[in-house]
Amino acid sequence: MTPTAIRTVRTGRLLHITIDRPGRMNALGVDDLVALDTAISGAEATGARAIVLTGAGRAFCTGADLTAVTGEEIPAARAGSELTDPTPTALQHYGR
Repeated sequence: MTPTAIRTVRTGRLLHITIDRPGRMNALGVDDLVALDTAISGAEATGARAIVLTGAGRAFCTGADLTAVTGEEIPAARAGSELTDPTPTALQHYGR
């Protein structure tokens, strides 16, 4: 298994997920996206009732680490086309 920048700590019913790659401003590679998805989707099974998602260092997350992409499709890249909840769209237009 490839090491990732995703760190998890559960305290009581709270799951803290930290993107821990401050040298790259927490940019996510493919393995990191998979680990993040696994941590979030498995949170309930750990007994967590809430998730706190943070980034180490001065940036939360700058997005995809384009230097890590080697022609592979990033699994989360399709997520926007599968959304049925209007909230993200509403948030995108909020600042306009």
